[in-house]
Amino acid sequence: MNTVAPDARSLKGRWIPSEDGPFLLLKDEQGVVATGWECLGTSIPQGGCEHPSLDEPLTQRIQNALTGSPQMFDDLQARQGTPFQQACWARAQLIPAGTTLSYGALAESIGHPGAARAVGQAMRSNPLPIIVPCHRVISSSGALGGFSGTAEKGRPSVLIKARLLERERK
Repeated sequence: MNTVAPDARSLKGRWIPSEDGPFLLLKDEQGVVATGWECLGTSIPQGGCEHPSLDEPLTQRIQNALTGSPQMFDDLQARQGTPFQQACWARAQLIPAGTTLSYGALAESIGHPGAARAVGQAMRSNPLPIIVPCHRVISSSGALGGFSGTAEKGRPSVLIKARLLERERK
């Protein structure tokens, strides 16, 4: 597994306001390390620091994406993950805003037919929500799974995913 374990002292974070609660952009000297919502457990690791003006251009792109305005993040990729996970995340970045692709279709499109569950696990492990739009990957029945694998209706993760798709479709 290709993992990146940045030194917490080099981490800088910025909370971005969103309709779904504070959204974290976390970076080190080499680039983006993680993104995610505070309500889903994302936080600045102990030893890291908050930088309210961190990467204004990227922050604006993320804010636009959070409100449903289509944004391309093909210039950014997760540095961690297995080759399979990275292939899944790269393919997810190609899904147009407001549309969805099933786990099975994504698996087939990267040359792994029958690996829908593995794609689901890759989406669950996505360290860069919004930048890698895993909210656009759904079950073949059309049901939404939540961020980090929680799929119970009414859970914050499922509600956020549904609202993101709804905003993108407007």
